Amino acid sequence: MKKIIVLLFSLILILGLSACGSGGSITIEESKTLALFQEVDKSGKLHIKMAKKEGSTETEAEAAVDGDNSYAAFDSGLGESMVIITKGDQSWVLYPSQKRGNVMEGAENQVTLGDLGFDLNLVDYDKNQVIETGRININGEDYDYESFPDETSLEERRIKYVYDGNQLVYLIAETEEDGGFVEEGIIKIQLLETDVDASLFDIPADYDITEM
Repeated sequence: MKKIIVLLFSLILILGLSACGSGGSITIEESKTLALFQEVDKSGKLHIKMAKKEGSTETEAEAAVDGDNSYAAFDSGLGESMVIITKGDQSWVLYPSQKRGNVMEGAENQVTLGDLGFDLNLVDYDKNQVIETGRININGEDYDYESFPDETSLEERRIKYVYDGNQLVYLIAETEEDGGFVEEGIIKIQLLETDVDASLFDIPADYDITEM
């Protein structure tokens, strides 16, 4: 099964967005993103909710990481929700509407902080590193962004961390194409916290679970 991040990024918002204003740069130690990563690194936990909106319909995805435990909930694309929970070297694929699921050995479905755009290699930063910054307009609203290379990707790729004040509100993935970068999608952040409810990793007792 594909990595969860592929499924989560399939929930990207297709919004009107355009760069505006002049770009600039800051040192890594001035970065809001570094401060956020340091907070996540200190806790070792992350709980995030994301969404896309098409017309009046909004589709949500949720993920959480706490050590070796991970949780991801999203639309399977077949009109029903799917939950994948990994604890240690076991994974459960659950279908809440049917109260059933499968359990299998292996942690290939495990979500990591890096999968969610929080590559903690950034914590071990070079104090001389310069970060690209700028302003971007999304749906008529102007925001600040900080742009970082995506160290988890095999492609030439970068992620823009978009802020409303000090609050992270969007993640924008961009891929190199014809000598420039093209937006491949944008994710709206509904919730981001380092407090993870342990019950997210519980397997419901009333589900019919099949061993694979």
